Parts: sequence; structure tokens; C-alpha cells
Amino acid sequence: MKRSSPAGWVSILAMVVGCNGCPPSDDGRVTVEPMDVPLGAMYFCPYWAMHKLANTCNTRSDAPCAYASLGLPIIKLEDLRWQNIEARAPVNGVHSYDWSVLDDAVLRWEQVGAQHLQFHLTPYSSWAMQDSRSIAEDLFGLDCDAAGKGCDDLPTNPKPEHWADWSSYVTALCERYDGDGIDELEGLSYAHLDFELLNEGQNWAFYMGSSEDFEQLLQHTRSALDACNPDARIIHYGLTFNGIAHGGVDDAEYWDRVGDKVASLEPVLYGPGFLHAHAMMLGSPDPSATVDVEPTLAMCDLFEVVDLHCNMSIEHMIEEHDLLRQKLDSYGCESVEIICGDTTSGPSLYSPSELEWWDSSYGGEDSSGEAIHLALSDQYATYDLLCNADGVSTDLDLDQATAWYDHYHAAFLVKKAATALGLGMTGFLAGLLEDWPAASGCYWMHQGLTESPVEALGLVAVDYGEPKPVYHSYRLLAEKLVGTQSIGREIIDDVTVLTFDRGGADASPIRLVWYLDDYMPAPGQAELTRDFTLEVGTAAVQITQLVTAADQDTPATETQPTQGGVYHGVAGQTPVFIEPVVE
Repeated sequence: MKRSSPAGWVSILAMVVGCNGCPPSDDGRVTVEPMDVPLGAMYFCPYWAMHKLANTCNTRSDAPCAYASLGLPIIKLEDLRWQNIEARAPVNGVHSYDWSVLDDAVLRWEQVGAQHLQFHLTPYSSWAMQDSRSIAEDLFGLDCDAAGKGCDDLPTNPKPEHWADWSSYVTALCERYDGDGIDELEGLSYAHLDFELLNEGQNWAFYMGSSEDFEQLLQHTRSALDACNPDARIIHYGLTFNGIAHGGVDDAEYWDRVGDKVASLEPVLYGPGFLHAHAMMLGSPDPSATVDVEPTLAMCDLFEVVDLHCNMSIEHMIEEHDLLRQKLDSYGCESVEIICGDTTSGPSLYSPSELEWWDSSYGGEDSSGEAIHLALSDQYATYDLLCNADGVSTDLDLDQATAWYDHYHAAFLVKKAATALGLGMTGFLAGLLEDWPAASGCYWMHQGLTESPVEALGLVAVDYGEPKPVYHSYRLLAEKLVGTQSIGREIIDDVTVLTFDRGGADASPIRLVWYLDDYMPAPGQAELTRDFTLEVGTAAVQITQLVTAADQDTPATETQPTQGGVYHGVAGQTPVFIEPVVE
């Protein structure tokens, strides 16, 4: 039986208070009423040093409090390793669970509006899982000696004798946070019923197993959740199509492109893994293959939602959503929802030339996107050490690069989020709250929603700074989505019009309008524009701009007249909201 979705979109917008000027609760913390919209943020791991909770209302050191004024209901709790909660094998059948860290995180995130926590399950266990090195060598044919430690200590399925222990753990985790009053965390405010199984399980660095292994993991996890709550949902691990679907392809062309990529990759580590990743999702194209014949996407009797990782351009996101939807429907999985569960902006804004499948137009043909990245990152010694060993320089100064990035980071995220919902996706998680260190990936550094640079080779505690313009613009999108029942998407002469239909005779629709999806002007260049018209039926409209500058935290608005109920406007590459003014 399929599980129900989280609460619907329609609600009254409650007053949302942040950490400045708001009355704390009795324990000194701040409680926030969330907006009922399908938006949130990822990733937060209570077991990572950078996400340790300060348990005070201090936006400089506490992630939930830095997030509070967004008031968005979905938060993904990342990398919840079995090991962190059950560090030792049960003794005489008695399990020892340590919920303390996760309990604290759940209560803190609830207080800042997280009605829908997603638990990111990983079966990593020092005592229960299989040896990943032998699986790497046998399944992938990897040369683990040449790969160094790349094959060792990766998540695998439990050993056969520990499946019952995994099931007991999953049931106990669900019971603690499912809101049914049974074996429940004291003080829980909401029912949390979404469980994502693995992170990019097709990526051997995150899961050492075949599609057959994943099906086994799915089956045990499904049974364990069913034993807890009939409304618990499984989210299929995040999918990354690596741009293979760009331009539209049939199955034969898709696998030809995969083959070409495999041939160009380093054979010891990446070639087998790349082929395996796509065969996991879509089934092996070779009928004689011994592994990954069955696509994990066809196992939809065991999951309700699929997570699409939307980290590339808007064009790629649309293509990959359409491919995923078509594949799911062909497998008889029409009821399965799709969410954007991992969405970052940095890579697309830089258009890194070495990743040819990115194929973004940001910055024009002069690769100024990369100049922006160099200027933003050159202030960090770690970046020079890891990412710019050749000492490449740019004439773009830091102030110019920051102003450009602040502006188009905000514009890009709003366009991507709104487009995802307009395509029919049922959730969108923006990432991340903080910037990341160069050690996590050179092109992933600056996508944070707050001014929180991380200068280190590893993940360390974050000193959260002021919200970036993208933070305020994402919040503005959420406010405009309140009460929305459906979203229509129309493109006329490269002008995108998204209509937020709030239902009812007295509820005027809100439009979000922009020109061109994936092209942004280089610093110093004017935006490209195009004239458009909208039939609104009122004598005037209110235009609301995004927040795009660091010295701004509220959106600018203006009222403009229509001509006989028709608004004649000029669409730029930064989107604007347009609402009828009802007398």
C-alpha cells in the first residue's frame, strides 16, 4: 500500500521569527512556526563537527538558529550511520542504542520549523556490514591496491547473520520519531516519516553493492518500516545522470554516451564505477551481464519517492526529470513522486570547462564563470593548494566577483526551485546553509545560503555569518508559494512564466517571470531582455524584485498600471514576481 504524502501545501502563513528580537522559549531556545510549502534545505549531519549544535540562540555557531528565519519545513538529516547509534553488536539479543545526539538534533530542528525531517539511512557498521574491499574487487574488478584505500571501509549490506539487527534498528529509529506515541522521543512535535536509503547508492564510493544487493536492502528496510508505521515512506537514493541525457536521447544513444565516457575515464577507479552507476539505475544494457541487470528504479513496490540530484543547469534538470519520469512510468511506477533532494548552485554558476557535460552558458563564451570562481576562492590558501596549483590568476577583483555571485546565485536558485515545482516535483531542498571547504570539491565551495566560509582541509565547526541574498530570495519564493495548489509552466519566446494558482474565486494567481533559463551575463554586462504581455484582468500589478545585493534583506516592490487588464513588461534574466492588484 502506498504511503500518503506529507501535509499539503495550503495553510495560513504564520508569523516566522528568527533569532534576533524574538522571545526565547523556557529553555532559552527559539520556536518558529513553519510555512507549509514544499521547500527546505540539505544536508545537516548532527555527527559532523561542522554541524555540532551550540544549543543557544546564536546564529554564529548554531545551524538551526542560523536557518530559523527561513521557516521552511523540510530538512534532510544526512549520513545517519547505523554505527553512530548502535556502536556495538547486541549482547544476548539486547540492543544498545544511543539516541542522544540525534534526539537533540530532531528537537532543535523542529523548533525552527522542520515539520518534515528526512532521515538519511546508511547501513555503515563496524561490526555488522560485509567487507567492501572484496566486493570492490569481485563486483567491479577494481584494483584496490592501485586505488589505495579507495576500496576499503565503504558502506555495504549487513552480513546475513545481521539482517535482523538492521531491521530492529530501522524499526526503533522510526518508532522514536514517527509521532504515534509508541517508544517516542519525549517532546516530539511532529511525525517524521520519510527515510532516504543511501546517498547516491549507484556511486560505489557511497555504497558497495549491486542493484540486487540494493533490492535486498530495500526489502528489509521496507519490512522494518512497515512494522513501525504504515505511513512511513522510503526515498530511493539520489540519482545523478551526469548530463548523459543532454539534448534528449533514446536508449541506444544513452548507452553509447555512457560507453564513450567509460572509455575516457581512468580504468582502475572510475571507468567500472561510471558504468555500474548507470546500470544500477536503469538496468544493464548487456543481457549477458552478471550484475545490475535489474534497474533499481523498477523496484517501486518498495519505495514511494525518488530523489533526483539537481546540481547542474536548469536545462539539465528538466531533461533528467523528464527522463526519470518516463522511465518510472514505463516501469509501472506512475504514483512515485520525484523530489530535488540535493541542489547546489556553485558548479553551474562557474561552468567548469573540464566537465564537458555541464554545458552551461553562464558567463558567456569567455569562461568568465571560472574567472569568478578564481576571484572568490583565491583568498583561501587551501584553494590554491588543492585547486589552483598552476597559480592561474584573474583580473576580476573580489568585490566584483562577490557582487556578481550574490546576484546570480539568488536568481539561479529561485529559477531552479520554481522550475522543479513547475515540472511536478513534490519537494525541493536547497543546499547548503554554509559554504564548503575546497577539500570537499573545488567547484562546490560557495553555494552556502549564509556567509560562512570554511577554510580547512577537513570539515570543521562553522562560524555562520550573515544570510546571503540567496537566503532572502529563497525565503521570498516560499512566501509567494504559501497557499499554492498547483503551478503552471509556460515558455513563450524564451520567456518563462510560472503561475502559482492558489485556487478559489478570490485568490489571484502569482506569476514568476524571467527571460532565458541558463544564460547569465558576465560581470559588467547588461542582462538580455525581451518584451512580454500578461493578461491579469486588473488595472495594476505589483512587481516584487528578488533580493540580490548584500546590503539588502527585504525585496523591493512597485506598482505598475496595465492597459485594459493586460500588463506589458520587459523580462530580464533575473526573475520577478507579478501579482494583480485587486481594488
